[in-house]
Amino acid sequence: NIINQDNANYSGVWNVTGAGNTARIVVGDGIAAMNFTILPDADSLTSATRIDVLNNATLTLLNNRRPFLNTMATGSTVDFAQAGTTSADTIRIPAISYYNLKLTGGLKYFSANTTTIRGNLIADAVVSMNGSSPTFSTINAFGNLSFINGSKFESLPSGDGARITLAMNGNAPQTITGAVNDTIYLFRLQRDTTSSNGTINLAGNLNLALGNTSGGGLRLNQGVSTTTILNMPGAILSIIGAGVVTPASTGKINSTWSDIYITKTAGTSNAGTLRFTSGSILNLLNINFGPAFSRDSVVIADSVSAHIIDLLKGKVIVSSGAVLSAINGQVTGGVIITGGSANSFVEGKLRKAGLTTTANNQFPVGKGSKYAPVDIPVASGDFTVEYFYNPYGNNTIDPVTLGTYPAYNISQNEYWLIDRASSSANPDITFYYTDAASGIIDPTQIKIAHFDGADWNDLGGTPGITNTLTNGTVTVTGVSTFSPFTFAARTVGVIPVKLNSFSIQKLNKAVKLNWTTAQEINSKEFIVERSVNGTTWFTIATIPAAGNSNTLLSYTTNDNNPFKGINFYRIRQVDMDNKFDYSVTRSVLFNTGSEVLITPNPARDMISIYMNNNNRRVNILLLDVSGKLVRSLDSDQSFAQINTATLSRGIYYVKLVDGENVSVSKVLLQ
Repeated sequence: NIINQDNANYSGVWNVTGAGNTARIVVGDGIAAMNFTILPDADSLTSATRIDVLNNATLTLLNNRRPFLNTMATGSTVDFAQAGTTSADTIRIPAISYYNLKLTGGLKYFSANTTTIRGNLIADAVVSMNGSSPTFSTINAFGNLSFINGSKFESLPSGDGARITLAMNGNAPQTITGAVNDTIYLFRLQRDTTSSNGTINLAGNLNLALGNTSGGGLRLNQGVSTTTILNMPGAILSIIGAGVVTPASTGKINSTWSDIYITKTAGTSNAGTLRFTSGSILNLLNINFGPAFSRDSVVIADSVSAHIIDLLKGKVIVSSGAVLSAINGQVTGGVIITGGSANSFVEGKLRKAGLTTTANNQFPVGKGSKYAPVDIPVASGDFTVEYFYNPYGNNTIDPVTLGTYPAYNISQNEYWLIDRASSSANPDITFYYTDAASGIIDPTQIKIAHFDGADWNDLGGTPGITNTLTNGTVTVTGVSTFSPFTFAARTVGVIPVKLNSFSIQKLNKAVKLNWTTAQEINSKEFIVERSVNGTTWFTIATIPAAGNSNTLLSYTTNDNNPFKGINFYRIRQVDMDNKFDYSVTRSVLFNTGSEVLITPNPARDMISIYMNNNNRRVNILLLDVSGKLVRSLDSDQSFAQINTATLSRGIYYVKLVDGENVSVSKVLLQ
């Protein structure tokens, strides 16, 4: 029992053994602080020599022959201070349970299996440290970790399998400290405890490189009622090799101007899911998957902002309800998104906030494997863009648009949601198609339509002069209304149209429905649906389709039992694989006491007019109380709308002129 000395040391031959492993060296008395050093020439201290280290005592090992470390009491410290820097005298740290563990100088490597550190770990001037290969090493840490005086992890050699798994499982907040811009190379940083909250702090601008060619990465588990937070102020987190942010992990990153690199070049899985605390800000988000790597996406589950979004290869999938925002930098001004291509884009909501220049204002968005960016070159304001590779769902065309372009149709393949905030700018917007999946038939005639909440309106647009069937643009100027947009055409034969035409007509006590198709591919049937409110739909007829056809085909059916009032109709075209698309919605006013129905009344921003005009062209006039004309339109449909948002509140009159027949109805705007 070595006590009552501040700095005791030993050299020479000393072999402490006994029957039944009862003999040992005991360092300290459990109360007073002391340091016992085994000097470099104590080569006869064998691995059978058991040593206990008591509270407040430190055992410093300078010799290369490790003793049997038996009991490491609470408050004890073991310092592996061997100075060797060659493979012959590299020190392997025994995989046991320590309280405080210190590594000083030389080459230090952790043994296979799990090394538990109940107190703190300090690495002081260590030339290089790593784990065991091919069997991985795990450090189960419950305190803080400090890497000081130039302590280094072994950098990542090609195919290295000796990375350490660092598990941070303390109940109190834990801190990893290192020199500014130092990098800790690990197989995985993880937290396994789910019974208590966990906080892991990276201090001193410390950087983490997680993963190797076998996997690894970041895994921050939390319980049902607990939270794990990784605080990263100004740090760099790199997911490398085959590393992933484990999908089952539910802990979150709290970032203050940190960098995250997803550099995934191996493995069989995607890069997993990044989760962030509210208000997290990144300086840089860099996505760069290997050129041969096919499963190339990372999911962002929570809203986060970044100054630079660098899309080299791979997708960023933003979860529903979250937004990825590009914002002005902490030091360097401007909003920066670089890259962006069919191999690298954002799927989900992408926002640009605090714009200060018209440059670099492309939004590289897409869905699945389809890339469909837009340009919004404005010098101020916030804009958010999200792309969808599917029909919008409501295909109703504005009656005024149909009155001007009776064959007007919209894309059933895709649409964009674009929203504007904190800006009065009415920008020019350029929409891109980048492959044949958009189905552009005549690239010189494509237009853009906007959905105003009720139906689609024609915005026109200028097609790019270099447009082809698989790549091109349409630019719309001075856009003042937002979300959603899609490609459109004023005539047939520009974009794919499942139904070439669809019309309805009152026929005595019935409603006759007529539609035509210009082309059918594996079409199964047409399901005719009716609604009285435009929301709840019922099937009233099923008509077999032709299957495959390249000629104009006509179909018709009757609704012999229309409801009293407004009847809405649409056609659901079903293919052989049970995929389907909806037609535009048509409506008719039937069997009411009046030939005209105006709703709502009183109204605010919009009035809808339903007419028994039987598809005859009617002149619709909106007059104020003095008889002054304030709105006018023509329609041969049974439904029309007038925008009244900018009109003064009060009484107005809707006048319908159908040849010699004239009707006048009163409407109140309030």
